Amino acid sequence: MTAPVVTQQTGAAAGSGEGQGYWMQFIMPSKWTMETLPTPTDPNVRLKALPERYVAAVYFSGRTNAQVVEKMEAKLLDDLKADGVQVKGGCKPELARYNDPFTPGFLRTNEIWVTINPPPNLSEQRAGESS
Repeated sequence: MTAPVVTQQTGAAAGSGEGQGYWMQFIMPSKWTMETLPTPTDPNVRLKALPERYVAAVYFSGRTNAQVVEKMEAKLLDDLKADGVQVKGGCKPELARYNDPFTPGFLRTNEIWVTINPPPNLSEQRAGESS
């Protein structure tokens, strides 16, 4: 099993009024590349390389459900706002699960992630490095 498995609501499930559903993302180990990953046999499965990004995360344990996820998303977004950290435009929180479905709830590890803008001092450092 790869970990984490990241999910996010789409369509009506996310309040857009469109078809309801979820997308699921499997994070592959770094030893794999786009060239060495097996080709999916299901046309609904797509391989996609993601660019490097900065994420803020909040950890929690236990089983997940809509209420728990909403509570933890709100906590993360409130904490970021209080700390003056900006969420990258258009980015929504994602649920990352680290355990198989057979792990007892009290042993499960989860996180809510959201992509943030790079910290200003880090952006300045990187600009200086590329000069």
